[in-house]
Amino acid sequence: MQRATDEDFSVRVRQVAGATVVTVVGEVDLDTAPELEFRLIGAADRPEPLVIDLSGVTFFASAGLACLLLARGQGGRPHLVPSPAVVRVLTLSDLEDFLPRSASLEDALVRVAG
Repeated sequence: MQRATDEDFSVRVRQVAGATVVTVVGEVDLDTAPELEFRLIGAADRPEPLVIDLSGVTFFASAGLACLLLARGQGGRPHLVPSPAVVRVLTLSDLEDFLPRSASLEDALVRVAG
């Protein structure tokens, strides 16, 4: 397990049920996006399906959206578990259907396993 933290931000990368899960908590903005990008690039290089759990994200700037698009370009289609803040940015960007998403981590793990 790899972990990066800031006082209002953390990223954890772990293996769960045959998938690589990147769990993000806190604010994703211009200051924290480089760490998220670094973790997502490393996770996208793994052969397992990628689930990005953003359910704990309280603020999501366009820099975070750029990270998601980069992860998609790196290794296929990451599966998202978005918070309301992330859904809002995806909707405003007209990208809500661009990446598959689930309401919970458990649901996402079931979907990527099949």
